Amino acid sequence: MASVVEIWNQAYAHIGHDIAIQAEDEASPEAQLISKLWAPARDALLEGYDWSFTTKYRALAETSEDAPTLWTYSYAYPSDCARLRCIVPPSRTEDDQIPYECGVVGDDENQKRAIFTDQVDAEACYNARVDNVNLWSANFRYALSWYLAADIAMGKTGDPRFSGSALQLYDRSRAEAQTLSAREEQQDPQREADTIRARE
Repeated sequence: MASVVEIWNQAYAHIGHDIAIQAEDEASPEAQLISKLWAPARDALLEGYDWSFTTKYRALAETSEDAPTLWTYSYAYPSDCARLRCIVPPSRTEDDQIPYECGVVGDDENQKRAIFTDQVDAEACYNARVDNVNLWSANFRYALSWYLAADIAMGKTGDPRFSGSALQLYDRSRAEAQTLSAREEQQDPQREADTIRARE
């Protein structure tokens, strides 16, 4: 099974450091450094693309605060949401996208994120913040290891060429991971426009 530590060691191996971190809470300088970079790097990748393994649907709960003037409903932003994709239409065959806006509600001392829309009983589709590395694809884990390698390269090698090369390989591995992820779904065929159907 994959592990966080396995990805960390792979990142160091990418820049020529043959080390073996044993635990996430290890006191070694290498573990301390990469543990600080881990969460921001992971969350940036999870947010940046509609990965199939992050797809989550959830019925939204209304907030106690009123919606802004331009909107009818105010819903709580899901706590595990890395990025909202859409408000789900009532039917898969509907082409129209449901308008929404993300913002904050509450006073200055108790602000929280919210989703504003005119859709009653709204359901959201979003990128969930998935912490379990065994739910990630192997290609995503590999891309993340190169992203981490680019982050640690300058501090460990002092040579910007290592960081630049790591970023190039990250871009390549991320693109491959995105291509494979996109193959894990099949959308409904696009419905023809009403004007085209009317001519038939």
